This record gives sequence, structure tokens and C-alpha cells, in this order.
Amino acid sequence: MYLSRNDIMSILPQRPPILLLDEVTHLTKDTVEAGYTVPPDLPVLAGHFPGTPVFPGVYAVESMAQTADILLLYPQANRGKQPLFVGMDHVRFRRRIEPGNHLRLTAERTRHAEPAGIDTFRTCCYDRESGALCASAVLLLSPR
Repeated sequence: MYLSRNDIMSILPQRPPILLLDEVTHLTKDTVEAGYTVPPDLPVLAGHFPGTPVFPGVYAVESMAQTADILLLYPQANRGKQPLFVGMDHVRFRRRIEPGNHLRLTAERTRHAEPAGIDTFRTCCYDRESGALCASAVLLLSPR
């Protein structure tokens, strides 16, 4: 299933400049793949770092979380809820992400915990051109 940026905005509460997904290219009950191109004019890049801009690691984690949020909030019962971080484990940064990089983001739900409502996701961020792993994390998220 393909979702455009407008479709994504009908699911996620985040809005620019913190909306870090351009499209969803694949969606099943427990897996999702999304894309994001790091815009050269993203405001945070002006200060991180002047002259040699780098997409901040916390933004990479946020983009992976938003990818997982699609799985969390896609069911009609969760629409309109706010996705919240409950925890992060095994966060690793492997490759620098620069303006203009096209990212492929993946999330797989590895645990669905009812009634607590805390789901666990294995997430990854890849450079779309080279296929190189840029970042990965296990994220715990809850719709509230």
C-alpha cells in the first residue's frame, strides 16, 4: 500500500518542519517502509553544523519513530491519538546523514502489548542510493 504525504498527515499529528516522512511505500499489519529526503533548507541544518551540515541523530530517531507511528495509528481505532515514546533501546548511528540524502525507513512491530498499549518496534534508517545502514533502534511507543 502506498501513502502520499497528505495521507501521512491524515494519520500522524506531526506537521512540518518536524514531519519527517514524504511517503509510505509499503504497509502491512506489522511492517512499514517509508521514504524521506533530507531538505537542504531544513532549519536545524543551519546550526548543525555551520559549513558541514549533518542531519541530527535525534532527527534520525524521530524519523524512525514516525515510521513506526504509521503502524501504531493506521488502525481506525487509534486515529486521532498522539503517539508517545515510552522507551528506546539499542540506538546506533552507523553513517552520517547529509542534506539531500534520500532515506529508506523501516519499522517492524515485534511486540503488541494489550491492554497496556505499548508496542515494540525494530526500526532502521538506510541511505536509499547505497543501501547502507545509517541508524537503527528498538522503540517502544504508545498511542495516547
